[in-house]
Amino acid sequence: MKKMSAALFTTAVVAVLGFPGTATAAEPSTETQQNFGDISIMAHPTGCTYGKYTNGSSAECKQSNGGSYKAVVRCRTSDNTIITREPELWRTSGISYVFCPPMTFYESSGIKTKSTS
Repeated sequence: MKKMSAALFTTAVVAVLGFPGTATAAEPSTETQQNFGDISIMAHPTGCTYGKYTNGSSAECKQSNGGSYKAVVRCRTSDNTIITREPELWRTSGISYVFCPPMTFYESSGIKTKSTS
């Protein structure tokens, strides 16, 4: 009876888990491949400039290349604490603006980029 139980247990484990090393990946069908459409590599924006704009910063990139960008500003409080601010939204075109909060002073400008929109 013990041999029979062990054989049934082994058969059940193999049926559920399969034999090790026998998994194969199926090739995607043409129909599945067509659903993906044109997939291109995303890159960081290029041709970017940034600088001071009133009491804040502006940034712009000539080519998004599928990526995004936004302006960053560093501001200083009256007790010399540095505050870094950036807009919530990323841009793929146009000018990004961000400003120092009231009662702070412009310190420097910057830009953040990322490779996806």
